[in-house]
Amino acid sequence: SISYNLSPPGTYDFYVIRESSGCATESNHLLITVNPVPEVYNFIPADSACPGDVITLNGSGLLSVTSISFNGTPASVFTIVDDYTIQVTVPYGATSGSLTLLDNLTGCSGQSPVFTIKTSCLTSTSLQLKMFLQGYYLQSGSMNPALYNSGISISPADCDTIHVCLMDAFTHAEVECSDGLLDVNGLLTCYFSPSLNDDNFYIRIQHRNSIETWSATTVELGAMTNYDFSINASQAYGSNQVEVSSGIWALWSGDITNGLSSGIQDGQINDNDFDSLESDTQNLVSGYYVGDINGDGIVESSD
Repeated sequence: SISYNLSPPGTYDFYVIRESSGCATESNHLLITVNPVPEVYNFIPADSACPGDVITLNGSGLLSVTSISFNGTPASVFTIVDDYTIQVTVPYGATSGSLTLLDNLTGCSGQSPVFTIKTSCLTSTSLQLKMFLQGYYLQSGSMNPALYNSGISISPADCDTIHVCLMDAFTHAEVECSDGLLDVNGLLTCYFSPSLNDDNFYIRIQHRNSIETWSATTVELGAMTNYDFSINASQAYGSNQVEVSSGIWALWSGDITNGLSSGIQDGQINDNDFDSLESDTQNLVSGYYVGDINGDGIVESSD
């Protein structure tokens, strides 16, 4: 009856040798593998944030983490940098508490110190949008899950990240912005400061390979505000949308460059975008690239 502390993680070889009268007998060998438990030591920045914020987890045994949840709410977007670092987007609906990290390959799980959702976030104003992206559009009101196809997300419902800004109704200056996760059904929720309630703003939409699009008119912000770009071209300023299916309208896709640098948009779709796309196609680029116009994870002729 002997106990051993099997640390650090690794493979341990156990056997017994019995010595008697100058002779030695060795038992069979028992190999035991100890898998690393995902551990989080600290967060950057600090230990509090809002839903939609990207935070960094520092710890150990993180290389094979397959899922992360914030006090029971799963995080659909995270990137494993190395065995000691993970960048994760705080999911909407998350509440204060420990993060649980799971390695499905080994079955090992670990819990972090307490992470706090800022009180100001819980009283924020929510803006619920519906939109489609022309290049990602498939059929029957669904889109390609670009984040999932490129290996950034583990959820096949995650389409892409959208940058949403509230613009002053008179000066058209940027007032406040928020990033939201667009799902394959065209739905997106983002959050803004509650102090903006009862004011009117234009809604500006920016996406990595789509034409910047504004709401046709100003929208009065409330505790929960809805705006649907998809029901008609006229929902966008200047009716600047394309019909992708009968009665379904989408943001134009293809703005990926300004002619000087790929990934810097100029608000136009022209030869510069095509040249950048053609270059990526010839180099057989795959992954999360702006040239992936249809969101399948590969830059090819179909884009």
